[in-house]
Amino acid sequence: MPKTPKADKHLSLRTNSIIFWIFWTKSRRKNQSYEVIAGCSFKEIDELLDIARNHRIDGIITTNLTKKRTNPKIIEKELPTVGGISGKPVQDLSDKMLSYIYKKEKGRFVLIGCGGIFSAADAYRKIRLGASLLQMITGMIFEGPQIMSEINRGLAELLRATVSKT
Repeated sequence: MPKTPKADKHLSLRTNSIIFWIFWTKSRRKNQSYEVIAGCSFKEIDELLDIARNHRIDGIITTNLTKKRTNPKIIEKELPTVGGISGKPVQDLSDKMLSYIYKKEKGRFVLIGCGGIFSAADAYRKIRLGASLLQMITGMIFEGPQIMSEINRGLAELLRATVSKT
């Protein structure tokens, strides 16, 4: 699964377009998705969405990494200078990106919510913002595989509570 090279701010849209084309022609799978890294501006997201449409990408993962170390949610100040940051520090960026793409694209892409999912409430928020699917990485690393069952049970309770209110 390719990650958005725009996160490095060194590659042009033409390069991104070529990467999409290479990924599309080499994989030939039925469903293809692309991951947008947190921290892209809305203008950059719009440009990437244009490229995704042109290359018939089916889904977009929004998102599990940022390279920005200025996020106030990052408590640790002695971070390595290389690599990305994931989990709770990315949650707000991810949620904003997910909501933006959902509202802009109106169902054109399958949106895969990722970034900061540690509970049923986190998962439910991603669904409410437009995610069709969820992807967990950091939450499962820190909490273990049992978190999947806990989130599923919690989602069922949240859905029952939502239905009973209507």
